[in-house]
Amino acid sequence: MRRSLRFKTVSLLALATLILSVASLIVAVKILSNNIEDNYRNRAVELSSTVALSIDSEAVSDLKTKVIDIYNRTPNKVTSDYWGSDEFVSYVTNYSELSNDPAYSSLKWYLKEIQDANDIDCAYLYWYDKADNVAVYLVDAAEEDACPIGCIDTLVDASQEVLQNPDRGPVSFYTDSEPYGKLITAASPIYSYDGGLVGYAMIDIDMEEISS
Repeated sequence: MRRSLRFKTVSLLALATLILSVASLIVAVKILSNNIEDNYRNRAVELSSTVALSIDSEAVSDLKTKVIDIYNRTPNKVTSDYWGSDEFVSYVTNYSELSNDPAYSSLKWYLKEIQDANDIDCAYLYWYDKADNVAVYLVDAAEEDACPIGCIDTLVDASQEVLQNPDRGPVSFYTDSEPYGKLITAASPIYSYDGGLVGYAMIDIDMEEISS
């Protein structure tokens, strides 16, 4: 049975409307997703900058000196790529005495307060080692699977910007990698009272949960 011209016209119009609606929805979701990411980038930068300006920089300087002294004296360095291995555990054990250091305890308490007040995934302190092209953890206040003192991260491409210009202001970048997943990360330099660079205030926001 042949369809009437009117039926065909209505069907085509309905199909065209459906296609346009789906296309509009895809565009709207993309715009919304970009806006959300931009908002969280800005939030991460603001938080890392606030931490960098308000944290006890002398405590950061004191702890960094102790961590890097052990780091430089340790011949066999093992990155977080080998997390959980005997070699990794043996490496981070070199820093275990610092877990009772007053500077470490006070800095970790402060970072946990920042995390709890702002409901973020993680606040931590880094020292970027330009010679070895890595980042060394000074303090990690994460609730789960916190990186131990002295833990080494291999730098992702996005963080090279920080290493190439360590004195610049806050930067943010998006990463999607194992084992950390989808994160927005912001880094802000921390300066001592005499103007020396002593570390970086880092903020991670988990975008997996936000996206879902």
